[in-house]
Amino acid sequence: MFMHPMMENYTTLKTYLLHKKYKTLKFHIKSRILTPGNDPTGLVYLGKNLLLHSDASTGKLYKINVKSKKIVEIKKLPTDHPWGMCIDKATLWITDDIKRVILNINIEDLTINKIFDYSKKDVPQLKFKPDLHGIIIIGDNLFVNDWSNNCILQIDKENGKVLKRIDIKIPDLSGLLYFNDSIWIASSMVSYLFRINEKGQITGYLKLMKGNYNHIHALTTLKNKEIGFTSKNKNLIILGEII
Repeated sequence: MFMHPMMENYTTLKTYLLHKKYKTLKFHIKSRILTPGNDPTGLVYLGKNLLLHSDASTGKLYKINVKSKKIVEIKKLPTDHPWGMCIDKATLWITDDIKRVILNINIEDLTINKIFDYSKKDVPQLKFKPDLHGIIIIGDNLFVNDWSNNCILQIDKENGKVLKRIDIKIPDLSGLLYFNDSIWIASSMVSYLFRINEKGQITGYLKLMKGNYNHIHALTTLKNKEIGFTSKNKNLIILGEII
């Protein structure tokens, strides 16, 4: 059985943080929305009080009204185990951690524009085949959490080439967020959200939920400097603000 490289010592993370002079931030929860599936993953804010949400157990994409907390549309995605998701104009980038692919699809009809497949070829920068989780877009590049290799991959969104790996000293990489000109990483084992610099070093952190193992899978930026994230353990989409 494959063992995550930091699985055995993740419980020391809190002690490690206490001995470092990182800025501690706070998160204020404003709203909770019950998810329609049992494995909530991707999350994107469309504007006009609408969220797009993917679920790995159903392979479906749900459009949800934030105010009413009701599902207004359901579509089947062109991949079975969607994980990370981010918006790029009229398209979505979606990772599938089982197939080890990144897809770019049209929001309206979910037709596929591009597929980057990392299942059949070795990536020179990586020891293990990538296990693709959270995804964000910054400029011409995608940034994707790789659970297997405990790093962020910087990927050219035109051809899928891995340009760079950023090693991360955080266990169980899950959701990825670009917020306030910074990259943030969720660790589902400890329910923390970490702000990192371009070298992957922690510059600040906060706890998103009570408890430790909440399986925080995906994050998105909302209006009014708020963020949202999914929790598999609670089957919730949670909206709030970093203060």
